[in-house]
Amino acid sequence: MRPKIPYGYRIVNGRAEADPVESRRLHSLFEQFLDGMGVESAAKSAGIDRTPSCCRRMLDNPVYLGTDFYPQIVDAERMEQAVAELARRGAPFKGKKGMPVTEPNPVQTHFAMDRGGMKAGGDPEEWAAQLYGRIRPRKTKSVTTAPANVSGAFSYHETKEDI
Repeated sequence: MRPKIPYGYRIVNGRAEADPVESRRLHSLFEQFLDGMGVESAAKSAGIDRTPSCCRRMLDNPVYLGTDFYPQIVDAERMEQAVAELARRGAPFKGKKGMPVTEPNPVQTHFAMDRGGMKAGGDPEEWAAQLYGRIRPRKTKSVTTAPANVSGAFSYHETKEDI
């Protein structure tokens, strides 16, 4: 299995060095992105055939500042500008392209079930529909908020006020 080598580098005789062609393309990606192009357009224009998410990660990958193994390809000022620009452009959006950030949905976490008059037996689907139809939110002083993709867990609480 080949280890992953960051774009812009190559290994020669066990040492990392900047690939002349790829490092020029990487510089071009940074320049065009900082000049106002989108990540995908800047990558295509620079000749980098990678996904937009991969190119986005290139723009804030600290390895390009240099490590003990990898030489520096991008100066700290350019990297800082790119990271700030990525944050600025991405701040109002989340998820799929163009979808605005929304506030967390209130999630009901306490439920009650009225079980009066229920008789077991008969069609299981009808029985389940009757049971689920009797679930109602339980009155609480506060409502938990959670991200849109998280739902409250159902727990059965039966008290005198619930019946």
